[in-house]
Amino acid sequence: MIKVLKDGYNGRMPETCCPSCFTILDAVTSLDGKNAPKTGDYTICIACANLMRFDENMQLVSASLMDIPVEHRLNFAQGVQAVKTMRGL
Repeated sequence: MIKVLKDGYNGRMPETCCPSCFTILDAVTSLDGKNAPKTGDYTICIACANLMRFDENMQLVSASLMDIPVEHRLNFAQGVQAVKTMRGL
């Protein structure tokens, strides 16, 4: 069952692929679990731990930790490490 969050957002997004490992991705969650992604938001590939950003067409493009605002870098670095640990990368 898909949980519907505020404003009818259910975590699903149009299929796109990770620019690093080419895994097809069709869902995303926010840190607070309440908001749909928007242009400029960052995310982490669940398959390869690649850090990505949503471009103006809501497609995923690779990003680096230095692209992320300094106040959020630690959270993303920990997220990347968590995915790597979970996947044995």
